Amino acid sequence: MSIIKIIIITIVTGIVLFILMLVYALWPKIRDVSRDKGLSPFLNKPLTLKRMAVLYFGKDAEYRFKNYSINERYELPHEKEYGLAAGHSITLKNFKTYTNSAGSGFTYLYGLGETTLPSGEKVEFEYDWGSVDESIYGREVVELPLAPWQDSTETKIKFRYNK
Repeated sequence: MSIIKIIIITIVTGIVLFILMLVYALWPKIRDVSRDKGLSPFLNKPLTLKRMAVLYFGKDAEYRFKNYSINERYELPHEKEYGLAAGHSITLKNFKTYTNSAGSGFTYLYGLGETTLPSGEKVEFEYDWGSVDESIYGREVVELPLAPWQDSTETKIKFRYNK
């Protein structure tokens, strides 16, 4: 084998390995954390909203897991679909963390579930419970903010994110 072929093979192999390394490093990391002892009591049972929330529809690239998201803020740039009054029932199916490796590197906790609208239509949604990156809070256990199905008398959920 000539030296030129060896150099070409080495360069091509190096380029392919570099591209694979970039894809691995920049690809978002998603983990199912439904077994967490603080989160598991909310799974697969009806949860009643204690505060009003809004069901938004997100276009492509505006959501992580589902097209619809539940949020308590009303000024999001998404298309507002339905207002969910206090007393509305939702069901959470699982919890996932999403780490954006290409950008901030922060990890966010999402609750994924479904609800039935007054029209009878079932809608799958995601709920962004916020950042669980311990570097923001300076500790390993993060107290999650109160979700719409919790009221101020309930204790905040403590979540330990193990990378």
